[in-house]
Amino acid sequence: MSKAKRNALVLLCMVGVLILILGMSLPTLVLSPGQPFSLGQSQPQAFGTDGLLPGGSAILLLFRGLLALGLILFPLYILYSLMTKQGRQRLIADLIVLALLLLLASFLQ
Repeated sequence: MSKAKRNALVLLCMVGVLILILGMSLPTLVLSPGQPFSLGQSQPQAFGTDGLLPGGSAILLLFRGLLALGLILFPLYILYSLMTKQGRQRLIADLIVLALLLLLASFLQ
């Protein structure tokens, strides 16, 4: 093992231990109540505001369209990647990253 790889591994282990220590201290954390947040439901406006931003629904529609396009193209990407050896290797790495991101997102809920 080269010195650079060993240093990277030691640094990664140290960061992992620090994250574990931080995670163990979080159950004792007391949060103060925040402002209510609801998706899709109207909220009372704060004093001095003029209401919603113009074009807000268009941004949501654009985001939903991009998400739908991604969901449609994802199976095509998988089929295209399965055709070559390099594509299969890249697909395995991409699926591992995607699985880790989904795992992280489920922990954050």
